Amino acid sequence: MALDINGFAVLRAIGGHVSTFSDVETEVNKQARSLVVKLLAGKAIDLRKTRETLLALGAGDFALIVDGLPDAKVKTLVTKLDKYNPGIKTESAAWRRQLLAALANGSVEPTEKAPTTKKASSKTSKPNKSPERQTGARYAKESEFVEFRSAGARRKR
Repeated sequence: MALDINGFAVLRAIGGHVSTFSDVETEVNKQARSLVVKLLAGKAIDLRKTRETLLALGAGDFALIVDGLPDAKVKTLVTKLDKYNPGIKTESAAWRRQLLAALANGSVEPTEKAPTTKKASSKTSKPNKSPERQTGARYAKESEFVEFRSAGARRKR
C-alpha cells in the first residue's frame, strides 16, 4: 500500500537543501516549470490566480516561464484573462506576452465589454401590409392589362 506524501513539503525541503539535491536539479527545474504551466493552462485559471502565481514565483521566474510557453497557450490564456480585448486576435505573439505580463502584475486591467447597440427587432423593421398590397391593387397599377381582383380567382379555405 503506497503512502501519500505532502508534495509541497517535499518540494520546500528540496528547495531548502539545493546542494543535497544537485544531482536532480535539471529534473526539478523541468517539473517546477511543468507544474506552473499546467496551472496557467488549467480551466480554473483567472486573473486573481495569475496574479497570485506571479507574486509567489516572483516577476523574473514568472517571465521565464511565460517566455517558454507556446504562442497558442499564451493566446488562450490572454483570451481567458482579457476576453474583450480587440487586439488579442490581430496582434503578434510578443504583444500578447507583454499583455499577459501587464495583466499579471496589475499594471493593466482587463478590457471591459463594449456596450452593444440594440438592433431593431424584425417585427418593427417590416412594413405593415397595406390594404393596397392585400387586394392586389398594387400589381394592377404596374400592369394596366391585368387586374387580379377582376380575374375572379379565389383560394379554398
